[in-house]
Parts: sequence; C-alpha cells; structure tokens
Amino acid sequence: MNGFLSTTKNEEVAKMFSGDNEPRDNYASVIFELHIQKPLSYTGKSFIDISDDGNLMSDEEEVLFSAGSLWSIEDVRRVEHLWYVQLRNCTDRDAALDAVLARLTNGYTLMSIGDLLRELGENDKAEDFYRHIAEDESNIPDDQKGFLNYHIGMLRAKKKDYNGALDSLNKAITYFPPPIGAYVRDSSLKLSITNASVANRTTLYLDIGKIYYRNKNRRKAEEAWKNAIAQGGAFDDLAKVYDWLACLANNHGEYEQAKEYRRKAMELINQCVGKEEMKCELKRKWDDAIQLCAQMDDRLKPKRQRTTSGSKVPT
Repeated sequence: MNGFLSTTKNEEVAKMFSGDNEPRDNYASVIFELHIQKPLSYTGKSFIDISDDGNLMSDEEEVLFSAGSLWSIEDVRRVEHLWYVQLRNCTDRDAALDAVLARLTNGYTLMSIGDLLRELGENDKAEDFYRHIAEDESNIPDDQKGFLNYHIGMLRAKKKDYNGALDSLNKAITYFPPPIGAYVRDSSLKLSITNASVANRTTLYLDIGKIYYRNKNRRKAEEAWKNAIAQGGAFDDLAKVYDWLACLANNHGEYEQAKEYRRKAMELINQCVGKEEMKCELKRKWDDAIQLCAQMDDRLKPKRQRTTSGSKVPT
C-alpha cells in the first residue's frame, strides 16, 4: 500500500488537527495515541521521524508511518469533550495478531473477505466476491472450490433461488472427499481445515434436503437425507438428519416412522460430548413422538375392537 500516515509528537498540534475548538453536531474530536515498541522487526511496515530534518513544518514534530501499519486498540477514554484512543503497534512476533489473522484469513485471505461481507449482511457483495474468486479455478485447491460453491448455494437459498442453490450445493459435493471413518462422536473433532465446521458431505446433503423440503418435494428431500446418512460423519450432524426425516414423516401422518427417527436421533446425540441444548431439544421431540403415538393408538383401539367383534369365526 502506497502513502503515509502523518502524526505528531506534540499533543497541542494533535488537538488543533482534531478540531478540538470547533464543536460540530454529530461529530467528536479524537486523539489517537500511538505507542511504539522496539521489536526486532515490524509487520512489513516502517516509520520515520522527520521533526528534526530542517523542513519548514518542523514545529509540528511530524512522524510518518506507512499507511498499512497494523495497530491494536489498548484503551479508549474520554476527557471532557475529547476522546483518546490508545493504540499499540503490532509486530511480526505478536501472538495476538497471529491469532486474529489466522481467524480472519482462515488460511485463504480472499475467502476471508467474502466471509466477512457475509457476516456483515452484505450478501450480494459476498456472493459477487465468491464468484469472482471461483472464476480462477486453476489456482484454487479443491476444498476451497467446495466451500466457495457451498457459500454461493446458501446465499442463493436465502434469496429463495432454490434451483441456483441446488446447482451450487450439488457442485460443492463433488469437491468434498468422503469421510475417512464411518462415524465420529462430535463435529468439533473434524479436521482443522478452512471452514471445516461449516460444511462437509453430510451437512451438504442435509442442506440440499432442506431446500427440497421447502419446495414440498418429499421424494427428493428424503433421498438427500438418506444420502447424508450414507456418508457417515459426526454423530451430531447425523442426529440433525434424523430430526429432519422425523419432521417429514410426521407431516405425512407416519407417526411410528417419525418416532423411530426420533429414537435414532437421540441415540446419536447422546454419544456426543456437550451439546446439552441440542440433547434437551431432541429429548423433548422424542417424548412428544412417544405421546403422539400413544394417543393415536388409543384412538384406534375402539375401531380395532369393533373390527374384531364383527368378524366371523370360520366353522
């Protein structure tokens, strides 16, 4: 990045440039205090003190920083009507900076920009960004292609463009390898790769089934969820699949089948560590399924008795 950030060592000069003596509606005067450490090296950036170089503006005691310098916010305080923000420079050996950059970039800087736009609710911009990255397929590893298509598909689904969503999600599946093992106990144990907690073959088929479910296409929804189960994977992911299958069966009056799906969901989630909220929710649904089946059985008893009493005994 070209350009410099102009600062001063003189607080009175800083106050003057902050507009301290010019009150304005909806604006506040802010002084940024830049605290410099003396590390072995900076994060690719530099600064220079030009206060004593004999220039005409030396009374401003100016220090220039590269415009791309990185800073962490240490403190924010207000003194009367003036705000002070204390900043500390970040270095190559700054552990906190490494952690933040690792979380934001997630191993792929361009992907992280799209993720940030999506988190900010800028879905159109995020989708455009993902599509822009996806255009250069030759330089993108397969797992990144999978996540790009996954995110595009989910953004399409939010816009109710279900055909576009299905196209992208089905394309994403082709880039995800099948699970190494049949089952793992918890999705938090998945391989630590980019967005690993967001999508895998099991959850992709789960999301595809949800789209068909919203379109009232029972056959396709059921087919997608059974494909999800066939993938194996994390117990909590599979429990979610059985939960949706139970909803589908329940909506079609297949209460015994729904109860069986609820039972399988409970068995799976109970093998996970933690997940207490999900366990409580699935337990509630399991209890409701048992109660509903009992009620339906009670309603059918008189009918079965009449059928039995009215039947002829063969001679």
